[in-house]
Amino acid sequence: MLHLDFDAVSLTQTEVDVLGAYADAEQALSATRPKQPENEESETQYTTWVGRIQDIEGVPRDQLAPIHGRLIALGLLHFQLQGRDEGVVYRVTPEGRRALSKSHQPAVDESMARLSA
Repeated sequence: MLHLDFDAVSLTQTEVDVLGAYADAEQALSATRPKQPENEESETQYTTWVGRIQDIEGVPRDQLAPIHGRLIALGLLHFQLQGRDEGVVYRVTPEGRRALSKSHQPAVDESMARLSA
């Protein structure tokens, strides 16, 4: 699998909003399912797949397809074809979760960092 080294700052706020919407939807769906035992030796597995989200507040519908494509290309969002009736489903990758957590960290003011050094 191709691992791209990128800075979460390179994501636009709209891309962060789309990725966050999928993470929130996964969490909501996971809360309704019984917990599966985790393998202690492996990283947490995110096995909840979410149907395509058509409406995200603040994101124009005509931008959703290109944003999905970019998030998939960056390895932040996985997709899978479930079948003829279900269509395409998505889930946030572990890299996507890290990017989300980085995007929510407050920016460090360089002048304050120099003062504390």
